[in-house]
Amino acid sequence: MEWDDGNTVLDLTSALTPWLRSGHATSLVFDNITSSLVEGLPAALALAPSLTRLEIIDSDKVIDVLLTSQTRLSSVTQLKVRVNGNTTSNELRLVKLLSMDKVTGLDFCGHMAQNGRMAQDVSSILATLPRLPALQELSLKAYALRNVSTTLKGSSALHTLDLCVIKMGSPMTRIAFLDFMARCPVLDRVSIVSSCLIDASQASLGDALARCFRHATSLRHVTLHRYDLDAACAAVLATALAGRTHPVRIEVADYDTLTQDGFEQLAAAAGRSVGGVVELTYYDSCRYIDKDYDRFTTTTLADTYRVRVSATRTMLGTDYRLASLREAN
Repeated sequence: MEWDDGNTVLDLTSALTPWLRSGHATSLVFDNITSSLVEGLPAALALAPSLTRLEIIDSDKVIDVLLTSQTRLSSVTQLKVRVNGNTTSNELRLVKLLSMDKVTGLDFCGHMAQNGRMAQDVSSILATLPRLPALQELSLKAYALRNVSTTLKGSSALHTLDLCVIKMGSPMTRIAFLDFMARCPVLDRVSIVSSCLIDASQASLGDALARCFRHATSLRHVTLHRYDLDAACAAVLATALAGRTHPVRIEVADYDTLTQDGFEQLAAAAGRSVGGVVELTYYDSCRYIDKDYDRFTTTTLADTYRVRVSATRTMLGTDYRLASLREAN
């Protein structure tokens, strides 16, 4: 939204105000905005009756004027923020500008800790969940969770939970977070990438997911990438999948911690499911499923575990999909 020809910089407030007031503005993205001509934006955003989604990508100036003005953004229900490495943690302050009882989606992306610096702590976001009763989607990427209360109740409306490169403060923090996840009754999608949630106890993540399967019967899609799955966790997860009666898709990828036996247990669980309700997708850079492992060819997988196997090869590796061949009674 910014144009600079060396002489003129577009006044964003003047440019956006007619559209924001039109009643047709539903989603607005600020991406790498550096203009100093944004001081009037908060007032313009507050007068946008139809604006429900706001994204602020690497635009510190926009964040600064919003926090300085403290103007309420009552129509915005979905907020996405990606900050650069020089920004302090203002996520919760931004959330408080919204009508918290109406917020349905929060997507925050911080920055990787470098040179010994710790990632920004967003424990306060979790602590605020009781004040966000309508929250359906929560995504946290490249942050730290240093203190999660053991009394934090599960979110009654949370459908999607996405964690990527999250540093847990202590074993007790991990356990408290997993307990929270297991107490979300309508959770239907969980994605955990490179967040080391098995550190507290090898099977702790598997136990939490097993509890999710028991309590949140809507859970249908689980993604586990890197460091968050080992043989012990896979064994617990496989046991939970064995009695599954609702469709579920499990995605696992690129594990240094997952052994061949662990993968076999998950493959067997997919094969034992009734009516094809368990689908296992495994992406690997040809480590476990490879021409060097005869029993891990697509043919032997299908014969051994009674699963339907489809394989898609890419430059980086192979994406395997396994689904049960058994029919429901």
